[in-house]
Amino acid sequence: YTTSGSSKFEFDLPLGHLYEINFSKSDYVGKKIQINTKYIPEEDQEGGFKLDLDMSLFAYIEGFNKAILDEPIGIAAYDAERNAIEFDFDYTRQIMNKVDAENIRLQNLGLAEKEKRNRFDDLMIQGSDDLTKEKYAQAIGNYAAALNLFPDELEGQEKLEEAQELLALQNKDVELEAQYQAAIKDGNALINSMDYEASMTKFLEAKSLKPGEREPKDKIRELEGLIAAEEDRKKFDEFIVAGDNAMNSEEYQSAVDNFKLARD
Repeated sequence: YTTSGSSKFEFDLPLGHLYEINFSKSDYVGKKIQINTKYIPEEDQEGGFKLDLDMSLFAYIEGFNKAILDEPIGIAAYDAERNAIEFDFDYTRQIMNKVDAENIRLQNLGLAEKEKRNRFDDLMIQGSDDLTKEKYAQAIGNYAAALNLFPDELEGQEKLEEAQELLALQNKDVELEAQYQAAIKDGNALINSMDYEASMTKFLEAKSLKPGEREPKDKIRELEGLIAAEEDRKKFDEFIVAGDNAMNSEEYQSAVDNFKLARD
């Protein structure tokens, strides 16, 4: 039976049966009542009985446990003392208490969900602040905590990936700087120990790590001069030794030639 705009209805039902009447409306939680017209003495059936069936429905709320209303919200049966069909209002109160408890549960869930969403938003804001300050590890921690609350949030997933990529780049820069500084330190130590060839290798390494830095280039030029001077010194020493050997052998012309080469 579909009610009119006034939602009023009226119909006649024969006695002697157990009836279940279901009330429903789109997007609302349905309810039902049970009317037992059995076992009424025949002498009391004459003229029938009138029963008001006022019913209100409420809009469905996401998560509401509709199984509560699988049971009738009202049960009516014949009352011999009153010679009428009466509802068991104590029973109805029990069902309504269950409905009220369910609504309270949903309200509490709603509050918890709101607090959860606020916490998510706070973590996202803190993560973005960390990202701006290049505190990428802290940003990752905040974004991960936010996604722990709402794992399917696309913004949180994207921000976490961004922070992870930036941290990887930051770690790479730190590692590069450490390698560069180690090469500079080793290069200077080798200059002090006059191992110019090994020092040159270190400063060439430093230059390859950070081509824009001035220090490795200056050191390379300095080492080129030191290496060249060292080569000249070796040659000078070789000519002097050769000249001395020639003098000892009384090969005076050879000695003169070697000493001239050493002088030049």
